[in-house]
Amino acid sequence: DVTKTRNGIRLVGEIIQIGAVKLDQNQKIIDTFEVKISPKIYTVMQHMVKQITGLTEKLLESGVTFRKAIELFKYWCGKDYILFTWGMNDIPMLRDNLKFFAMGDGWIGEHYNAQCFFNKQTGNTGRQYSVDFAAEYMKIPLDNTRHDALNDAYYTALIMSKLDIKKGISEYDTTVINSSNVIDENNLPKGAVFCKGFESKIEAASDKAVFRTICTKCKKPLAVSRFVQHGSSRVVAMGVCKKCGCYAIKVKFRQDENKKYCFIKTMDLLDEKGKKDLLINLRKWSVNRQYLADRVNSNRGAK
Repeated sequence: DVTKTRNGIRLVGEIIQIGAVKLDQNQKIIDTFEVKISPKIYTVMQHMVKQITGLTEKLLESGVTFRKAIELFKYWCGKDYILFTWGMNDIPMLRDNLKFFAMGDGWIGEHYNAQCFFNKQTGNTGRQYSVDFAAEYMKIPLDNTRHDALNDAYYTALIMSKLDIKKGISEYDTTVINSSNVIDENNLPKGAVFCKGFESKIEAASDKAVFRTICTKCKKPLAVSRFVQHGSSRVVAMGVCKKCGCYAIKVKFRQDENKKYCFIKTMDLLDEKGKKDLLINLRKWSVNRQYLADRVNSNRGAK
């Protein structure tokens, strides 16, 4: 759809809410920010997005424009600040929206993935943990509704308030700031598949190790759903073994220091809640056209 392509960007996700929480130098919460944005491109919300976020078209009618939201957010941030997000997708999504709407992104400045701070300082390595997991690990009560931008930012701030931020910044691997995912080749999860040396992300996505998957218990082939794309460099699917249960299959792609591409595929056996959550997310993520996932799916029949 040409209406979704502008300024060299094909907008795969339109920001409809910004939520943020400000910490002072003593890591105490001192202020909050929240604004809803009236969408201009994706004006009809997918049912699962409504269910998960609680936002509706009617509620967003009174929202401000994206340009106004950014102006308000920049004013709230002030002149001396560092941005923290939970995960690697928020900043690339923000940059895409800014470029699509012909706005500069130089103001973003110094920013970090808070997941890396949590992983390194708590020893929870080998995967990207959710805000819920990190909050529960740090014994922070999850009293507020999740998947609301402000509440998610609030829990991220509470988690950060219990970490050594200065130490985290000094130890931070700055290469991950511009990377969609972090893959530690020397500390892979048990059973992970890791392949490297590809010339492009698309070549990596075409490798048969991405989509050929067997049950980790009985070693029989899984029935695998279509992969959908989550973020710019990750594809996700559900694998089903009639005997052993359902798996979340996640494949992350990234470029290494030699400008070659690699991927890591992990599989997590799901309980009933995990299965339900994954089904909801797969429906939500499949709303937008996803080129990397299309390439994976198109090669699934390859011998």
